[in-house]
Amino acid sequence: MNYYRNRVQIILKLVLLAAVGLATLGGAELGARVVWKVVYNNWLEEQVHGYDELDRQRSIIIPQAGISQTVEEFRAGLLSHGKTIGLRQFEDLVNELSIADSTSILSVNSLRFRGPEITVPKPDGVFRIVTIGDSVTWGPPIDEMTYPSALGKHLAPWLIDRCGKKLEVINAGVPGYNLGRVLKRTDEYLAVEPDLVTVFLGWNRTIGRADPKKNQRSYRRYALYRFYYHGIVNRNDTGLTTDYNTGTTFDSEDPALDGYIGYDFGEDIKDLNELVEAFSAHDIPVTLITLAGLLDWRITPDQRALEIAYPIASTQNLFAYPLLTRQFNEEIRRLAGQRDLGLIDFEEFAYHEFEPRSDYFADSVHMTLRGHAALGRYLATELQGRVRCD
Repeated sequence: MNYYRNRVQIILKLVLLAAVGLATLGGAELGARVVWKVVYNNWLEEQVHGYDELDRQRSIIIPQAGISQTVEEFRAGLLSHGKTIGLRQFEDLVNELSIADSTSILSVNSLRFRGPEITVPKPDGVFRIVTIGDSVTWGPPIDEMTYPSALGKHLAPWLIDRCGKKLEVINAGVPGYNLGRVLKRTDEYLAVEPDLVTVFLGWNRTIGRADPKKNQRSYRRYALYRFYYHGIVNRNDTGLTTDYNTGTTFDSEDPALDGYIGYDFGEDIKDLNELVEAFSAHDIPVTLITLAGLLDWRITPDQRALEIAYPIASTQNLFAYPLLTRQFNEEIRRLAGQRDLGLIDFEEFAYHEFEPRSDYFADSVHMTLRGHAALGRYLATELQGRVRCD
């Protein structure tokens, strides 16, 4: 009898210790989440440019409502926020186009979308497209030179002729956005009553922060793991400085890239699927756009491309960009097929039409004015077969 009593007591003690341990760990996780939000918001604060601001409650950056900036004001914003790379590219653009400092170039409407004011509820006779994306969709500093603007310019005459409707293209891109951040603004996209939505996302967290040493599932769910990852594992983050191309290579045979082959984008596809679900629930068609950047896995980059390319965060080998992009695009195509979504294959279009690539991309992911104009025309042509007049 004593033997069994002792066994029970030992088991109870072990259960108690386990419960205490779990409670302690749970408390540590709750505390870590509070601290992480403060740290993360402070980091986000460093990412603003002068035309945007931090929403600390949702931990996302949003454009400032109702602003309009001239060349001089835009330059001052970049300078005051330490955006040296962006400032350099901006000055090149200003000099190329000979734009006066007093010229108004950028506007954000009262609903925090780039471009002119829009009416909500949507008026009769209006067909509205929302283009969701990151800084690539946000585009260059000049409103009318973004690809959403070019899309509107080329699609509008066809839409009037075909459907008798006026076209409005809402630029819903924001620098730094990823699928997780976009999900926090779903209600804002739905509020403008879009007739069609395009999604062009994946550079920031998905590809730019891809790292085989990072457990994506744990990183998304646990603040304790995030502190562990950034404090111990991720000590070789390449960052992004003015000399970002120093020490970079382009080596498709590098064995160090083996961990990127078959990289798991499962968590990102879950986010993308959730975004699609939100629009599908309101019978709003979604068209996915594959990614295309300066570097393609089928093309040997020229010297100019190597000079303007910057690496992803976890490796100096630039080949990681096309390697990961190719794999992520396959996931996008697969999801589009499974859910019967619209798909515009920008990766294939750029491969056949963008030659040399450095004429169409200003760095690893951001397009030149020529690139934006070309993408806008291509999207307009592709969307003609996807627009439902009713």
